[in-house]
Amino acid sequence: MTTLLLILVPIALLDSASIVPLCVVPLATVVSGHRPALGALGFLSGVFVVYVAGGVVLLFGLDALFDALAPGLARWWNDPNTPELL
Repeated sequence: MTTLLLILVPIALLDSASIVPLCVVPLATVVSGHRPALGALGFLSGVFVVYVAGGVVLLFGLDALFDALAPGLARWWNDPNTPELL
């Protein structure tokens, strides 16, 4: 799990730093404000946090899904029925 998180964090950081076109307008609004550097840093860190949180939720969701499917798939692989073989 730690290895997956160590892989997930740099990917989220790179994705949040690349700023998708949808984020250009809010970022331009933040940069044109009173404190542009602090606003841009807050905006980028917010995008980063959302990407990491989404990745962790996806990671745990897929882990739970595979844990639920594993017994059925193991039974099917080790002892298939005739219709399953056809």
